[in-house]
Amino acid sequence: MNMLCVFLGLTTFSMAYENLALKKLAYQRYQYGGLEGTLTDARNAVDGLKSNLSVWAGQCVISDVGKHEARWHVDLSSIFSIHHITIHYRTENIPWEPSNASESFPSRFLGFSLYVSNTTDESEGKLCVQSENFTLNTIPAVLTTNCSVRGRYVIYYNERRTGVVYPDEYSTYAYNELCEVEVFGCRTSGYYGKNCSIPCPDPHCLYCNLETGTCQECRPGYRGHHCELECPDGKHGDGCQMDCGRCKDLQQCHHINGTCLSGCEQGYIGEKCMFCENGKYGQGCKSNCGHCFNSHGCHHANGSCLTGCEPGYGGEYCKSHNLAYNKPTYQQFQYKGISHDLTDASNGVDGFKSNLDVWGGQCVASENHRQTATWWVNLTRIQAIHHITIYYRTGNIDWGVYNGFTPRFLGFSVYVSNTTHKAGGTLCFKDTKFTLSTIPAVINITCLALGQYVIYFNERLQGVAYPDGYSSNAFNELCELEVFGCPEAGFYSSDCSIPCPDPHCHYCHPETGTCQECKPGYGGHNCEKNEFDTSFGTIVVITILSILLTIAVAVIIFLKFRRTKSPKDKKKENDQKQEEAVYENGPQLYTDLTVVDENEHYVELDTKKDMSLYQNMSLFHGTK
Repeated sequence: MNMLCVFLGLTTFSMAYENLALKKLAYQRYQYGGLEGTLTDARNAVDGLKSNLSVWAGQCVISDVGKHEARWHVDLSSIFSIHHITIHYRTENIPWEPSNASESFPSRFLGFSLYVSNTTDESEGKLCVQSENFTLNTIPAVLTTNCSVRGRYVIYYNERRTGVVYPDEYSTYAYNELCEVEVFGCRTSGYYGKNCSIPCPDPHCLYCNLETGTCQECRPGYRGHHCELECPDGKHGDGCQMDCGRCKDLQQCHHINGTCLSGCEQGYIGEKCMFCENGKYGQGCKSNCGHCFNSHGCHHANGSCLTGCEPGYGGEYCKSHNLAYNKPTYQQFQYKGISHDLTDASNGVDGFKSNLDVWGGQCVASENHRQTATWWVNLTRIQAIHHITIYYRTGNIDWGVYNGFTPRFLGFSVYVSNTTHKAGGTLCFKDTKFTLSTIPAVINITCLALGQYVIYFNERLQGVAYPDGYSSNAFNELCELEVFGCPEAGFYSSDCSIPCPDPHCHYCHPETGTCQECKPGYGGHNCEKNEFDTSFGTIVVITILSILLTIAVAVIIFLKFRRTKSPKDKKKENDQKQEEAVYENGPQLYTDLTVVDENEHYVELDTKKDMSLYQNMSLFHGTK
């Protein structure tokens, strides 16, 4: 196989320098999606493998087709001194020659640029090489360029802009097809030489030229050609560019770390006498920072989070609670043409919104050719909602008239409901006015409502005429839906820190605090009526009256029964008693035995003596 290698601007070259890019984090824009992801992944260019420069070997980066821009970078994880960079371009294991005209691999390599920067923005870095002077006959498959610079990110970039005239040999579209990018330099600061083993000559030098040892940057707190001078008054730190705090009597702070050795002036705190220490801000440093990303501190004066918010929070101060974060979700007609996790409904509440392309695995994607599209998130209980933010799928390309996803967003609706059915909920927003040129990719919807489910809905029904610009079918392609409100009932304000004014209020207005729903057992405009006490008292009174009424009825029935006994019943009762006495006691004398005749007159019987048992029995039964 023919292979052309070129070394640009190298006076000396040694493999003793370490490959700082090996197995570091890498990123590419527009990864090719027509193959398995591992075959085209950005990390293939820093895996240390370069023996098989074909896409099928999984050792190369492959970008998508038909793009006007190609971008790839590697994060070295820290700022390092770089000596040189080597690029191994895709050859597909065939001879590297200009035989395939404008669409060969050499034609795709032409026009690239290579930058080293401390950020992912190449405009803030140094241009190491720009290949505008190469042709199909001169550009190599393996290119090494000298780049004596310090930086954290190495950025590869190519473009084929619309309206720009490029040389005939250039490919029609932009590609990055890197099989390996090696960044050689010294990992440890303060050293130089082939093995990075010689200390820089100047004792306060942080980075020196890797070949000559000439100091390129002083350690914090020092300046001068040989780093022999301390920072001037009022300055300290890296490059002597940091201001001292308000030290007492305006004395100079420590030239390296900025500590005020004599203390602070009134109104300032901390070792450096700055406005506020990490985690605090505002007057007197009494306010707490919000949930800033990676627990970084906020701006000492206004409290804004300079690094963004932690997942689950939002707003300028990162104190607004995203009630939808990582909650249960559902979508109708999930797209199944690719890996399930790339299009899952849960992607809409995972807190990620940096990659708005389906291949990033951060977006929801529904099937094609559907008349309705429904997605919802279950907040798990009824919540007081303030506003909703939607990030729609953009494909990581410019949003607007020419973006193919814009027509799919038009006409959507958002509901808040206590069930999964939108019909019984509150309509927060219904798009009837947006056009391809006015609908935003990120939209904020104020929705002061109570509910458990937030429902996104769109439709393209047959027989219905929709405005120009609308897609033919319905889609839900949400990359993130955030629902902001108070996670705990009974509180309001932007950070949900103020209790509702009415003590028995369950939910109050998130801005004004006006009660919207009372706690169980309470009612009234200000939840001042204890409905539980009133109803309980009523129940007690009714119960007591029922018991008394039951007792009265029982007494009346009893008395009535006693009064209604007939004379015959009374006579029969006495006879039974006398008979029982005879059988129980045998023959004996009977005295004062009263017999009731049929005329209800009482007759006193004299004492009967010397009667037989038979006579007694006859007398008792009235026989002669």
